[in-house]
Amino acid sequence: MMRDGVFYDLIPPSNIQGKIFDHVQCEYQVPNSPDEYVVHGVPRGGTDIESFVLRFSEDKGVRVTESKDQGPERNTHQNYE
Repeated sequence: MMRDGVFYDLIPPSNIQGKIFDHVQCEYQVPNSPDEYVVHGVPRGGTDIESFVLRFSEDKGVRVTESKDQGPERNTHQNYE
């Protein structure tokens, strides 16, 4: 589903430990877990890159679309309100 090194938009944005992520880059698929990917991104209002495991399941409504913006610049959002 996701490819290593590619940036994706999360729809809807994902809440990971109280932080909202809209745009992430896939690092790799977790070995032996076809529905889990290690990704990294900068949460809304943040400045530091954070990594986490993105899990897909039928009961979670998160979808990914390949981002038109394939650079990390999108992670430094200034217009969240």
